Amino acid sequence: MNYTDPSGLLAAPADHTWDDFKGDPDPKSKFDAQTFWEREWTYDNSLDGTVANKCGVWTATITDTPKNTKFSAVFNPSKSWVKKGKGDPALLKHENLRLKIADYVAQKALANLPKMVGKGEATNANKKTAIDEAIKKATDDLAAQFEAYGKKWAAMDDAASAAYDMATNHGANAETQSDWESHLQKFVDGALKDN
Repeated sequence: MNYTDPSGLLAAPADHTWDDFKGDPDPKSKFDAQTFWEREWTYDNSLDGTVANKCGVWTATITDTPKNTKFSAVFNPSKSWVKKGKGDPALLKHENLRLKIADYVAQKALANLPKMVGKGEATNANKKTAIDEAIKKATDDLAAQFEAYGKKWAAMDDAASAAYDMATNHGANAETQSDWESHLQKFVDGALKDN
C-alpha cells in the first residue's frame, strides 16, 4: 500500500519499498539507510464555560477538553534515504519494522493519554473580549499540555527505537531481527517499562 496523503507523507504502518525513500543519503553516515517519521497528533476542541457580569465587568471562565484525539507516526519519504547499492531486502524489512514500532508506540501514547483540560479565565468590560481571551487561554493551555505529552511520547519512541537497534545490531542480527518481527509488542513494552 502506498497511500500518499496531501502533505506528501506516507502512512507508517504500511510496508514501504526502497522507491519510497526519496531523501539524499548522508555520505558521512555509517548506516546504509535512514528512516524518518513525524510524530503527529490531532484533536478537536470542545469548549465549555460560563460568563458572569459583576459591576459592569465581564468574567469568562472557559474549559477546553480534547475530543477525537489521534496520535500517529507518519513516514517521511523526503527525509528517508538509502545509499546506492545498499538497499537489500533484509535492511528494508528492518526499516519497515522500525515504522511499525513507531506506530505501536503512537497507539500506546494515545491509550495512556492522561485526562487533559485546558483552562482560561479573562475579565474585561467588553463581554466578547472577555470570552475571546478566555478561549485563547484555554486552548493555549490545552495545546501546552499536548506539547508536554508529545515530548514524553518522543522519549518513548526514541527508547523503543534505540532498544530495537541495539538488540538487532541495526538489523545485522537476523535471529534477533526475526524475534522482534514476531514479538514486536512484547519487546516494545519491555523497552518502555521505565517510560
